[in-house]
Amino acid sequence: MISESCGEVYKTTFANRNQFIFSNDIPKEREYFMTLEMRKEIWKYDYEYDADSEKNMKFIYDLKSDILNFGFSEFKPINGTEFKVEELSELPFKKYELTDPIVDGTGPILFNQKYGVLAIGNVMAPDFVYLPRKKDKIMAESIRKILTE
Repeated sequence: MISESCGEVYKTTFANRNQFIFSNDIPKEREYFMTLEMRKEIWKYDYEYDADSEKNMKFIYDLKSDILNFGFSEFKPINGTEFKVEELSELPFKKYELTDPIVDGTGPILFNQKYGVLAIGNVMAPDFVYLPRKKDKIMAESIRKILTE
């Protein structure tokens, strides 16, 4: 685990995100508020859902190691999986996988450090896609396809 006290916060940014939940052909949507706390070596991404705090999500990104932490799991980037979504970020996104894979584990996670989490694949649960509120289901569906490529 990474210590959460790794330096002072030097910048905090905020963004609205729609979470598209794919458990069947028609995705459901939830509105999240994302907070990004940037520190020297660690960036923290908090996704808050006002209607139910149990659905909040927290990710911690280590800039030095390029490791993403979600819950008690560590994710590493998969080489050769970079792709761009110009409408969302000038930086490319990468696929991240569990450092210690398990059959029913979460992943892949689509992520870049400036945007945060773009999507989360789940073997035994719905897939999630996080887009700015102005984006639509068609874009969410195309990003979901990248999870399985």
